[in-house]
Amino acid sequence: MDGEEIHDFSWAAPSRLSRTLLAPKLFRVFYGACYITMVPFLPMYFRFLGLTAFQSGILGCLRSLISCWSSFLWCIFSEKLAKRKCFLVVLLLIGIILNISVSFVYKQDADFMEYVCHEENVFKNESSFLHAENKSLIHVRSLAFGMHERDMTEAVTKTKRQHQDLELNRTKALQREKEDSVFIMYGFRMDVLFRNLLLITAFAEFFMSAVKLISDSIFADFLHFSKGSVAKSKAWTSLGEIFGAGLVILVIGHYHCSFGLKNSFYIHFYLFGFLGSAAFLFASILHVYEPKTSMIYRFGRACKFVSCNMHALATISILFALGMAESLMSNYMMWYLQDIKASITVMGLMIVIGTFSELCTLFLSKYLIRFGGYTWVFALALLAYSAHFACFSFITNQWLILPVQLFQGLSMTCVWSACSAYAAEVAPIGMERTLNGIMSVVYWGIGHGMGGIGVALLYNQYGPVVVFRCGAGVCIIYALLFILLQCLLKIPDGRFGKLKEYHQLTYDDGYHQTNYQTDWLLEALEAEEEDTHFVR
Repeated sequence: MDGEEIHDFSWAAPSRLSRTLLAPKLFRVFYGACYITMVPFLPMYFRFLGLTAFQSGILGCLRSLISCWSSFLWCIFSEKLAKRKCFLVVLLLIGIILNISVSFVYKQDADFMEYVCHEENVFKNESSFLHAENKSLIHVRSLAFGMHERDMTEAVTKTKRQHQDLELNRTKALQREKEDSVFIMYGFRMDVLFRNLLLITAFAEFFMSAVKLISDSIFADFLHFSKGSVAKSKAWTSLGEIFGAGLVILVIGHYHCSFGLKNSFYIHFYLFGFLGSAAFLFASILHVYEPKTSMIYRFGRACKFVSCNMHALATISILFALGMAESLMSNYMMWYLQDIKASITVMGLMIVIGTFSELCTLFLSKYLIRFGGYTWVFALALLAYSAHFACFSFITNQWLILPVQLFQGLSMTCVWSACSAYAAEVAPIGMERTLNGIMSVVYWGIGHGMGGIGVALLYNQYGPVVVFRCGAGVCIIYALLFILLQCLLKIPDGRFGKLKEYHQLTYDDGYHQTNYQTDWLLEALEAEEEDTHFVR
């Protein structure tokens, strides 16, 4: 996050077979599929175990709080030691094991709702048990009438003591519940169940978070030899997510009671383990070329640049709001679908439609930025979140809510395309990636993580309808204020393809004012027809 990377690609190009993109493409497909089959459904699992909305939201926000720094830390270590493949394989394996370990945290009275199978057999067993219990009571009663009077007196005394013990335990339980005012007021309790889930989630995300970032770095090296774009590499992950959602619809949505399981939710963990094993296999056969990497740490300079630049502060504030909005969607969309009695098939279709919209927006975002600039893209993302929340609060039909998920592409994918354009436009030379890292920390760590905890508390207190409608109003207000601020500050938005990174950029580093002249050769070539001479 706080370092710039300079790769040396001076070695000889590998053979055509070694540099093929088949293995990394399949890795991204299976990794995206294994992620989508389990992680979006974890809030439902927490709900089945009896956690409140606030506790479930804390677990969801914990993933963002840990991944916002651990992913960059592991990535820096792997590239500094030139062991990216080793880190990728080991972190992936540990992350898969720890994520599956969540399934071992179980509660006896857990209610898995629509995931329960073989209800008739369960009822038969319960009826037979009750019948046997009645027969045993009748037998005991017949023996009691034949007992001696002294034995009857002892039996009555023993029964009274048992009732007294039950009443005492019940009184203690009521007193304990009354004393736990925090749980009553806010829905939070640090019991054994929540503590175990908290620890497992934290360690799983600590190891699993860097897999995507390291794989992106490896895939970028493959693209150095095989011509392609970053958008095409991300498209394979989206295809994997669509494939994973399709498996959820087919296996769990239609045939979940065909495997002899009383509770079919654990099929999510089985699919995650199977697809994760396939991703681990393709990660193991990757032929990774480890370049010489030089790390130049500029996190302090980038923070100083952001704090002294009103343009950057305005963008940081809007990313904080966008992160809070995304936390509401990622942590409680499945809860809301359960509240409106949506089926597993509808939940899978929501993921498919959302991923498809992101895939389409991924190829259209550059035209949106070129047409309106990153300023209006940020505002468009806030308005998309507002429309998303408003539709969720009014529509209660599970099939009518499917088209609403098309807003996900505008609200999620466009944000990071605009962040990349913004960093290229305003960041000092050599700090583009560091500024991207700072924006990522603000979005995922502060907005989605810390701000998401406040959203979880409001959801627990007021319910989904109120929170979704308030979120829609807040997003509209933020969008209007951001547009007004941009008009007042007159922030250059790089329209008509004239980005600031092709201009001379001045940055005061505290000791002396440095003039950074960017791509002088490109300027000279563009100005050749005007007979304008440039001197570096």
